[in-house]
Amino acid sequence: MKPRTLLVVALLSLFGIGLAWALRSRPAAAEGGGGEYAAPELRDRVNDVARIEIETADQAFHFRRDGDGWVCEERSDHPVETSEVRKLLMGLRDLELRERKTARPERLGELQLALDTEEPARRGRVVRLWFDGEDAPAVTLVVGRTRWTPSRGTYVRRGGEDQAWFADGEVRLPTTPEQWMDTEIVNLNPADVARVHVERGGESLTIERDSADGDWRLVEKPEDREMVEYPPFSTLGNVFGYLNFEGVAQADDERFQRDPDFTAFVETFDGRRVDLRGWVDEDGATWAALSAPEDVSGLDDWRDRWDGWVFRLPQWKAESLAIDWSKWLAPEGGEEEAEAGAAGDSGTVADEGGPVEPVVESAGAEASQQQSQEGTGDDGGR
Repeated sequence: MKPRTLLVVALLSLFGIGLAWALRSRPAAAEGGGGEYAAPELRDRVNDVARIEIETADQAFHFRRDGDGWVCEERSDHPVETSEVRKLLMGLRDLELRERKTARPERLGELQLALDTEEPARRGRVVRLWFDGEDAPAVTLVVGRTRWTPSRGTYVRRGGEDQAWFADGEVRLPTTPEQWMDTEIVNLNPADVARVHVERGGESLTIERDSADGDWRLVEKPEDREMVEYPPFSTLGNVFGYLNFEGVAQADDERFQRDPDFTAFVETFDGRRVDLRGWVDEDGATWAALSAPEDVSGLDDWRDRWDGWVFRLPQWKAESLAIDWSKWLAPEGGEEEAEAGAAGDSGTVADEGGPVEPVVESAGAEASQQQSQEGTGDDGGR
């Protein structure tokens, strides 16, 4: 056989081997050939979905179509981002089953598709969809973890079935409704803030400054008290900057029909003012309602966000609105008393007219100190 013929035969053989390997390595298709959809009901009716339930290990929440938008029922019908709802519905519609996986209930947790466990790494998330005018959900899917290699997709199973599948496509579900909300309450540039005032428990605290680059000062400071070295001016001055909520309720909620537990306001150099009324609920969470005087301009967009709502504040923002004088004023008696207290806290005794002597807490501590001075006695040094 001629060399050229041998070369052609060799190349054809290599091509055949490569083709066979590629065919064996390709994921098996679902029954029916070419794959079928996880939720075929959605293919032509995605716009008919009127209600969505998402069930996690911790909670279940519902999104409902409201006109051209969507709201969350568990958050007093607060609006959610329509674009996020659209992404979810399109992702569910396009999930295409590719590989049949386990149907054994005890192994579903390996794909994060189990429902009989509270372990987040094993428990699936349930999605239920209702079409407009229908009482029963049209689609129920358990969504598991995402697989990235060798091909990208999502593990799923249909409601009422143990059969797990690997499906082409990705479904991103929120763990809380707030993840699909615009949670910004207000965002005043800290450089614009001229004055912040808080009233709480019969006390008041006010800070102010004359210019954006000027120094903050505490208004009406007690004459006999000195300021601490680093008072939290910037923390209070920035409290109305990037203020986002972690929960939301309607303003007519019975929890907020009593007098507020505290009030606050902020004023800017250009004449804007934002007022805040705050309540602390039985669980220790802080809620706030915001408003602005009618004659103040430049806040119309914010007023639309605030109207009819009370917002649960992040804990660190709520703490900024507390009146804790220990963070502002040095202990009564001045620095000498503070230094004496610090000396007592550090385990020393100050003798009048004499040096500060360390306190030996026990005979064991004294013996330990002596041993440390004499060396460790490590045999390795012999």
